[in-house]
Amino acid sequence: MKPTKNNYAKNNKVVKSGGGKKSKEGKKIGFKKAHTKVFKGKNKNFLKKKKFDKKPEVKSDQKQINLKDSKKRKLLTSEDEVIKKKKRSQPEIISNLMTIYEQLRRKSSSQDGRRKLIDDVLKIVQGKEAEVVYKHDTVRVLEMCIKFGSEIQKEKLFQLFQDNTILLVTSKYSKFLIEKFFKHGSKEQKNKIIESFYGKITKLIRNKNASEILDKVYDKYASNLQKSKMVEEFYGHEYTIQKVISGQTVGEILSVDGSEKKKAILKHMKESLTALCQKDVVTHSIIHKVLFQFFTYADLQQKIDLIEILKENVIHILHTKDGARIAMNCFWFASVKDRKAIIKSFKTYVLKICKEEYGHMVMLALFDTVDDTVLVKKAIFPEIIANLQELIEDSWGRKVILYLLKPRSKSYFSPDLLKILQEGDNNPYSKKEAKIKQEELRQGILTHVLDVMSTYINKIVINKSAAIVLLAALEVSNDLPQYEKLLNEIAAMFGGSSKKNNENEELVTNECAHFVLKTIIKQDLQRIERDSKILFSNILCKAVPQGCFADWAVHNRGAFILVSLLETGIKAVITRVKEDMGFVKKNKNSELSKGCEILHKLLSKK
Repeated sequence: MKPTKNNYAKNNKVVKSGGGKKSKEGKKIGFKKAHTKVFKGKNKNFLKKKKFDKKPEVKSDQKQINLKDSKKRKLLTSEDEVIKKKKRSQPEIISNLMTIYEQLRRKSSSQDGRRKLIDDVLKIVQGKEAEVVYKHDTVRVLEMCIKFGSEIQKEKLFQLFQDNTILLVTSKYSKFLIEKFFKHGSKEQKNKIIESFYGKITKLIRNKNASEILDKVYDKYASNLQKSKMVEEFYGHEYTIQKVISGQTVGEILSVDGSEKKKAILKHMKESLTALCQKDVVTHSIIHKVLFQFFTYADLQQKIDLIEILKENVIHILHTKDGARIAMNCFWFASVKDRKAIIKSFKTYVLKICKEEYGHMVMLALFDTVDDTVLVKKAIFPEIIANLQELIEDSWGRKVILYLLKPRSKSYFSPDLLKILQEGDNNPYSKKEAKIKQEELRQGILTHVLDVMSTYINKIVINKSAAIVLLAALEVSNDLPQYEKLLNEIAAMFGGSSKKNNENEELVTNECAHFVLKTIIKQDLQRIERDSKILFSNILCKAVPQGCFADWAVHNRGAFILVSLLETGIKAVITRVKEDMGFVKKNKNSELSKGCEILHKLLSKK
C-alpha cells in the first residue's frame, strides 16, 4: 500500500529544534548546532554563539592584483599547452633544423663539423625556402650557416634567396638574414643586394624592418657612389630625367636660382620629407643626408615649413654630421616660439649633446642665435654647471665652455667650423646684438668655471687640455673675488723652488706648468690696459720667497719666465727680479741656456 502523507507523518515523527532523538536507553540526545559551543563547567546547558573569525578585508587594489595573478597563471598554462602542442605537431623539417642549430651554436664544435652540418642544412632547405626563412627559429639556423660556412656554402645560400631580397628585408625575422650577408658575405653579394634596392629606396624607407637595414647599409657598407644613388631617389623623377639628359649633379641643378627644375625637385623633396619627418625613420642617416641637401638649397619659407614639423625631432637627429647641420639650420631659421620648443626638448640631454663630436656644434649655434639669454641660462646652463669638470676634461665638451668664454676665437676653433657658424649670422629672427648676448652668457658661466678651476688647480696646471680653459677664463675675467683667489692659488703653487710634480721635476720646469705661468704673466699687459688692480706678476713676486728667482734662472724655462716678468714693465716686479739675480751675474758659466742669455741682456738694459 502506498503510504499517504498522514501515515508517513505518524511513522516518522519530526523532531523540532530543541528536542532530541531517543537513544536505545530512551534518553534524549540533543543536537549541537554547528555555530554553538558548550561551556565546560557547572552550567553545561548554557550555550554561547561562536564568533567566527572575520576574514581580513581585501583592498580593491589587492583584489585586482590577485585577479591579474590568477589570469596570468591561466595564460601561462594555456601558452605552455600551445607550445607543447606546437612541438608535437612541428613539421619534421623544423625539428631537424633546430637539432642542427643546437650543434652549430656550441663553442666546442669544430670548423669541419660545422661545415658538414651546414651541408645537411642546404639539403634540407632546398625547395622549402619559404617554410624556413620567415620563421623566428629556423632563420637563425640560416644565419649560423652564413656565419660559419665556407665561401662556397655562403654562395649556395645566397643563390637560394637572392631573387627575394626585397621580401626578406621587409620581414620581421628574415631581415636578419640580409644583415648577416652584409656582415659575413662577399663583396659581390653585398653589391648585388644593394643593387636590388635601387628604385625602391623611398618605399623601403617607410617600412620599419627595411629602414633599419637600409640605415646600416648606408652607414657601414655602401660606397660613396652607392650612397649617392640611394639618396638620388628622394629627388624625384624630374631629377632622374635631367640627370640622364645633361649628366648634371643635384648640386649643379639646384644651384641655379629660379629654375623650374629646381622648384620641381625641391617641391618633391618637401612632400617626401614632410611625410618622413612624422615617422620614426627621421633618425636614419640617409634621411639626414636628404634633409641637409634640402636645407642647403630651399628658400626661407620652405625651410620654415619643414622646421615646424621637424622641431620635435631635432633632439633625435643632431648626433650625426648631417643631422647636426640640420639642427643648426633649425635654430637659425626657426621662429622664437619654435626655438623655445627645441631648447626645452634638450632637457636632461645637455651633457650628452655637449660631449658629442657633432652635437656640440648645435650648442654653439644655440648660443649664437637665441636672444633670450635668460631662457638659455635657465634651461641649458644648470646641466652644464653641474658637470663642468667632466666637460672641461672632454675634448668636445671643452669646446662648449671655450665658446661661452671666448666665442668665435680663432685660437680655439677651426676656420671650417667658424665658417659654418657664420651662415646663421644673418638669420631673420635674431635681433639682439651678438656682443651683448655673448657678454650675458659669459657672465652666467664665468664664476662657476673659476670655482671649478680653483678646486682642481693642482691637476689643471699640468694638464695641457684643461689649462687652455683656465687661461681663457683668466683672460676674460674682471676683478672678481674668485679671480683673485685663483691667481693667489696659482702663485702659491710656484712659491717654493723645491715644489715638484709627479714626475719629480720642479714645477717651474714642467712643460705645461711653464706655459701656463708664462701666459698668465703676459696677460698682465691686458690687465694694465683695462686698469685692473689685480696683477698676477705682483702676486707671484709676493708668493715666491726672496732669492728663489735665482734658482729658476738655472733652468732654461725658468729663465724665460723671468724674462716674461721683466717684459711686463712693472717697476716693483723688475726691482724684485734684479735683487734675486744679483749672484747670477757673478756666476761665470762656460755655457748659458738661450733663456739665460736673453735674461742677462734684459737685466743689463734695465
